[in-house]
Amino acid sequence: MIRIILLVIAISISNNVHSQTLLKENFDEGLSNEWVIVDDKPSYSGPSNWFIENEVLRQTSNIWAYEAPDEFKYHLGTHIVRGNSDWDNYSINALIKATDNDGIGILFRYQDDKNYYRFLLIEDANNGGPKRKIQKFIDGEVYTLYEQVIDDAIPKGWFAVTAKVNVDSISIYFDGYHFKTIIDSTYKKGKVGLTCYAMSGAYFDSVSVTRHDVIYDKPANLEIFSQRQPYIQLSSTNSVSVASNTKEKVVGKVVYGRNEQIINTISEDSLTNKHLLTINDLETNSIYNYSVYNNENLLIDSNSFKTVRSEEDDTLKFLIWGDSGTGNEAQYKVAKLINAESDNVDFGLHVGDVSQSDGEEYDNIFFKPYEEFVANNNVYTCIGNHDTYFDNAATYLNDFYYSLDPKISERYFSFKRGKGFFISIDSNIDYTKGSDQYNFIKSELESDDCQSSKCRFVFFHHPPYCELWDSWGGEEKVRQHLIPLFENNGVDIVFNGHTHGYERGLLNGIFYVITGGGGGDLDYYARDWDHISKSLSTHHYTKVEIQENTLKLRAINVEGSVIDSFQIYKPLVTVDDNPRVIENTTTLFQNYPNPFNNTTNISFYLSYPSSVRIRIYNGIGEEVEELYLGKLGKGKYSVPYSNSKLTSGHYFVKMEANKSEFTQKMILMK
Repeated sequence: MIRIILLVIAISISNNVHSQTLLKENFDEGLSNEWVIVDDKPSYSGPSNWFIENEVLRQTSNIWAYEAPDEFKYHLGTHIVRGNSDWDNYSINALIKATDNDGIGILFRYQDDKNYYRFLLIEDANNGGPKRKIQKFIDGEVYTLYEQVIDDAIPKGWFAVTAKVNVDSISIYFDGYHFKTIIDSTYKKGKVGLTCYAMSGAYFDSVSVTRHDVIYDKPANLEIFSQRQPYIQLSSTNSVSVASNTKEKVVGKVVYGRNEQIINTISEDSLTNKHLLTINDLETNSIYNYSVYNNENLLIDSNSFKTVRSEEDDTLKFLIWGDSGTGNEAQYKVAKLINAESDNVDFGLHVGDVSQSDGEEYDNIFFKPYEEFVANNNVYTCIGNHDTYFDNAATYLNDFYYSLDPKISERYFSFKRGKGFFISIDSNIDYTKGSDQYNFIKSELESDDCQSSKCRFVFFHHPPYCELWDSWGGEEKVRQHLIPLFENNGVDIVFNGHTHGYERGLLNGIFYVITGGGGGDLDYYARDWDHISKSLSTHHYTKVEIQENTLKLRAINVEGSVIDSFQIYKPLVTVDDNPRVIENTTTLFQNYPNPFNNTTNISFYLSYPSSVRIRIYNGIGEEVEELYLGKLGKGKYSVPYSNSKLTSGHYFVKMEANKSEFTQKMILMK
């Protein structure tokens, strides 16, 4: 679509353009071997990675040359060139898009890798930007002929760059507007090329070289769709949405049914690239088979999805992972294990940096690696810092569905699954006290849905503490503003990413689990936090299983081995609607029976709603286990306690409530 618009512009300038065209490259037939790739030396973080995707030339390596400060003098990395050394008096045009913030541009009058001109755009202020520069290289030394300091030196989305060279004149145009004309004739002829400096998200298209004056105008901001296999979204107890993308506009259709009988159909009523078909009137906690068609052509067959469990169901299984990588080998090792769990769990959680690159595209770094899992299971994600780099997470929000109501933010949300309550937080935007997101988190944690749930989970990208990062020990604002909310409302586990590894800690009754080993380069041990008991620099994913009153968590590495595990016992707290004893003050009663043999009941009365924490200690004051942590309303309650591993002796039950502590002595006799 972009190329058609550019062709019209070119013809409007001259009806004789094609007879004077030296090069017209749309990359629709792959990468011709006439293009020569050059990685500048000495190179770091290479080699370069030039390839064709969706008929667009891409370069995704973060390669640069030289060490600082020379790195910031030359701004070299990799380039790709084509043409004839005798080309003179021409216009080179290219469409460019960058999703990283370093350097990108075009080359012209190229003699060899040490002698040429370039127009370079650099965005990163730490690396010499934001600037637009016209430069030349003579025997490897760089000379700046003109530079402009400008915010947004690299604009968002596609833009057009033109270099019109004629004898000793060099004129640069940007989106059709004249940028600068300089007089310089060190070289009067040469090849053309495209260049990247530390630019891991580069796109090039519609490259042309003409004898006649052709100047590309600003391209239309058109979305390029790739073929994306179906993925499950917006699951509920009686509905599911099937999403997909197609390169061409088609009418999508889903055929579905139970027990391998595919008998029901739902179709779109218009042509589109972006498909979301919602299936209603389904049975709770049930498996359905489905097939997807595009224009009546079968796209995918024999997938399945499962509707959400009811709130009365005491079983729940889900996976958690984050910081996935960039389609690299480590990511695919983890993804292979995750895909193998596709039929064994209810859903997945992703703790951010869904795109470990720049948040511009998710096909190669999410939908393809986890293709089998997402085709059968809803994955609930949160926004990582990388997901924001390209367009402040607009692409992310366009690819994942958490509400069909445009008035509701999809940056943060909550959902209930069985006896579990979950809150996804965007830790890239304001969550300080009084902000909209803070008020949302507080309201959700205090809601009946949350407080009536057996298990309460929160997941977001930036952890409050971490040991596996050399220059950062965790997010202080999370400690200041969010941890008090979690502690006051009985959160069981907080899941985070950002740190590339696995960590587990227990702080004031809450487990903090970092599971950011999905495929990114690993971080390594740098400090100690007293409450963190496990820190492992390894690629992995995490699995949680809830069965009746027991929650089991296991972290599993790429060899399939369990690298950490723990359990949380969630006793059933019952309300005595007709208490025989009515107290006016909060009270912890003597357990009954006492003495007891393995099992007893611990009862207490709350004079008003309170956060309650109950722990068991042995006779010398050592904590045996935490029995309960949560928020309860006014009333009398009973919690069963059973531990077959304890030996006979004296024990204590301690309750914290209403900012007071209560203790009762217990006797275990076997």
